[in-house]
Amino acid sequence: MDDTSNGDDRSNQRYTQAILALLDRQGVDVRKRIGTLEFAANLTYQQVRRRLLGEADWLPEDLRNIAASFDEPSLLLIEPAATKAEFDLAGRKVPCLIWLDLESNNQVLGPLWARPGDEGEQRWTVVHSYQRQPSGHWSRVKRLLFEPAAPARVALLSSGNDEDIVPFLRSEGLDVISCNSVARFKTALESKNLSAVVLPWRVSGDVVGPTLLDAVRKRSDKLPLIVLLDVHDFGGPGAEEVQKALSKAQALFFILPVKASTLFNAISSALGRS
Repeated sequence: MDDTSNGDDRSNQRYTQAILALLDRQGVDVRKRIGTLEFAANLTYQQVRRRLLGEADWLPEDLRNIAASFDEPSLLLIEPAATKAEFDLAGRKVPCLIWLDLESNNQVLGPLWARPGDEGEQRWTVVHSYQRQPSGHWSRVKRLLFEPAAPARVALLSSGNDEDIVPFLRSEGLDVISCNSVARFKTALESKNLSAVVLPWRVSGDVVGPTLLDAVRKRSDKLPLIVLLDVHDFGGPGAEEVQKALSKAQALFFILPVKASTLFNAISSALGRS
């Protein structure tokens, strides 16, 4: 990946400002911005820092990853602010984002029109021109973007013998935050929109399960949690304590090695997608 600045400095600065604005909208603490962007963009600390300082360019892939990690279209990092709306499609309300022609009036032609939602409603309503009522405040829609369903985000701590799991889960449409250390995994737990967690009972021979189970459950008592066990942990002298910890945390478990497809099916089932 090219990590130098060769593009338009003004464009790159605008992307940085848009990314910082996104972090503000999402309530990300200033002290956690670089760490958050590491996971969101799948970059290293230094790569994020260089981009924020203008020493390297934000790539299209970076913008897509960051936007997707916060469930926002990447177009929001480039275009002016959009308006949340619902498109009346054959009687079905479909969530979308719109860019309005605020200078238009009711006499201007255009295929799509929008009006503000009623009191208490955050989204505007978008209709075809023939559905527009003669009264009320209407604005012409310049651009409409349907909101894609965000992929489920899974925080996964590597056990050291699961190299094929992450590529497979990503190929099946999951947004996997792959962590190679306990510290990085704990940071990943702070990620917004986290859908599930996968962690091993041991990392490099050291037992980390009890500590990490507590960390996950402090974050959420309902977050789907899958634990990967060595066979001697499940059937050895301390098996009873292991099983008690798993039961208390309401964790699903598998004995290593586990097939990537089996793990994907378990995640899908936990998310109600089976």
